[in-house]
Amino acid sequence: VLAQNAVHGAMAGFSGITIGKLCSRYVYLPIHAITNQKGKNVDIKGKSFLNLINSTTQPDFTPEGMSRMTSVREVRADVLDFLSEPASVNSLLHVGDEVRRLDVASLSSMLTS
Repeated sequence: VLAQNAVHGAMAGFSGITIGKLCSRYVYLPIHAITNQKGKNVDIKGKSFLNLINSTTQPDFTPEGMSRMTSVREVRADVLDFLSEPASVNSLLHVGDEVRRLDVASLSSMLTS
């Protein structure tokens, strides 16, 4: 779809434009308006970047000596390791604390239609 719109723009005589999707519509955007924008930093160890690399099957360009996470699961595990620390149940509960079981109820059984 992007290529079709680019060809239509070229055949209409436009130059210095690119095609973009804005609010579910394809629009012509001036290239200078895009290139003059402040650059954004991408977290190369983040989940979004990892999904991009995996979905486009790009080769690994990681420099020697640096490691790159290979799966979304590793990213999640890394975040969980960073945010949590192991603890025993005995260290979390104190004398007099109550442990209760939560029952999950289906709202559809409680409400009549």
